[in-house]
Amino acid sequence: AEVIQVSGKAFSRQSITGRRKNGEPVSDAVLEAADKLRGELGRFIRDNARGRTLVAGTKGVTDVLAGELADRPDISLGWFGALRGMNQWEHCETAVVIGREQPAMREVEAIARAFCAGDREPFMSAASIPFMQDGDTMRQTRARRMRSGVSSESVVVHPDPRVQAVLEQIREAEIVQAIDRVRPVFNRRRIILLTSIPVDITVDQVRTWRELRHGGSKLDKLAAGGLVPLSAAGLHAVRPDLWGTERSAKEWLRRSPEAERLRSRTPQIDSLFRECVLLKVGEFRRTGAKSWSPVLFDPRKVRDVQAALCKLLGCDVEVQGCEVEAEPEARPAPRPAARAAPPRPVLMTGTDGPVLGAAIVEESRRPPGVFGVV
Repeated sequence: AEVIQVSGKAFSRQSITGRRKNGEPVSDAVLEAADKLRGELGRFIRDNARGRTLVAGTKGVTDVLAGELADRPDISLGWFGALRGMNQWEHCETAVVIGREQPAMREVEAIARAFCAGDREPFMSAASIPFMQDGDTMRQTRARRMRSGVSSESVVVHPDPRVQAVLEQIREAEIVQAIDRVRPVFNRRRIILLTSIPVDITVDQVRTWRELRHGGSKLDKLAAGGLVPLSAAGLHAVRPDLWGTERSAKEWLRRSPEAERLRSRTPQIDSLFRECVLLKVGEFRRTGAKSWSPVLFDPRKVRDVQAALCKLLGCDVEVQGCEVEAEPEARPAPRPAARAAPPRPVLMTGTDGPVLGAAIVEESRRPPGVFGVV
């Protein structure tokens, strides 16, 4: 399965509905922001629904999204707490999981106390910790299991491991159950996790919500072209729509974390909703210049890096480390082996006269004296 997860945004029920748990609006500003977010979610789901699609979230979230997606019969809705053991979504090709079920800590503690009644170890309540008495939460950095690279996220946790186990059954386990409804283990599926909570699944790509809505980051758009000259003039020449001036490109190279990823010369540059592209790293400079700048290129798209850079920058350049291996010569397909002739039926003699044997025996392999035939 291809798994894409958002980072830095939890997509809580309140941020999407604009209302508290009892249905009362939080404020006019929150209602307006929630209405905007629902519109963005509706457009995003429509654009990324490939084939039959399952959209899962909390009951409140799926209820408000039902109106946004009412005209799409290929999109089905399901909510946390009513997913386990259900098979009606097993043929869906895409799953979009929105938000997470995270009750208040006092509610989780009430559930956990029932399991801890016979424990000798004292129960640790969040109210007994000074900095959590005012409603503050304890947060912990959790690693996200990536197919390549490293990613982490800060999540709310409980200091008592028994309460934490209950919390993870309500929060993380329900997300995993929603993913498993489309049966991604034995089928090609596309999973989009619109929640930053790390769960027990291998993630291919991590993107911010802004990057997901706009088709990827600047790094994604650069890598898609197959040629990434890491200089201010090169970036401006490659994508003038992203960097209107060389000065803006220079500022991006100096400040952006994405530019740092490129400068680190990590060979795997991932592109949004696509397979990982293996970009090779070389260096280039204008003829007569002293310093070299890195250039990343996809040998499948750019066979002559020097010629491509000269055309792009409009000047002569020098390159090093940009050699492209020759494509292997196509070999003719092997001729299929001749099919052996089927075994010839053998007339055999039984006690009641000649019969055609039910099991055909090749004459060359027939032992003497079988069924009286010599």
